[in-house]
Amino acid sequence: SQGVVLIKDDDQFKYYKNKNGIIQELLKGDEYTIDAVFDNQKLLGYSSRRRIETRGVSTVGEIVKNNPIIGNIVSTLGQIIKLDSVVNIQGFLYKDQFTIIEINPRIAGSAIFSIHGGFDPYLYIILKSQGKSNEWKYNFVKTKVIRFWDEIAVQ
Repeated sequence: SQGVVLIKDDDQFKYYKNKNGIIQELLKGDEYTIDAVFDNQKLLGYSSRRRIETRGVSTVGEIVKNNPIIGNIVSTLGQIIKLDSVVNIQGFLYKDQFTIIEINPRIAGSAIFSIHGGFDPYLYIILKSQGKSNEWKYNFVKTKVIRFWDEIAVQ
């Protein structure tokens, strides 16, 4: 992100607190994107993508075996806010704590990587619309993800 400053001491904090911008806690740990499927608040399954590297919008990540710490938080979240479909959740896992930074009531733009990892949220939605959601299954496949975006201008 542009204009990001890591505040290291009280003097810097005093200086930046009066500037136009946002001050927030720096989160440690690995960043995860979670695609989760809920049926009437019950977590049916989820796929975890751990971000390994970011340079601009090019990313390297991997679909990883589901972590029970993340699973417990995601499941509890579904019950608290009464989730009933596919959602995308982003957060950081540090030691034994998962901190949610974003919840999106939709399929993630990067869900294709979950599909490659054996977790297809689109199929769930199709089956649910046909009254066959109980037929939805998934199988975890560890997958490394490398995404490159190029901008091309055509006149």
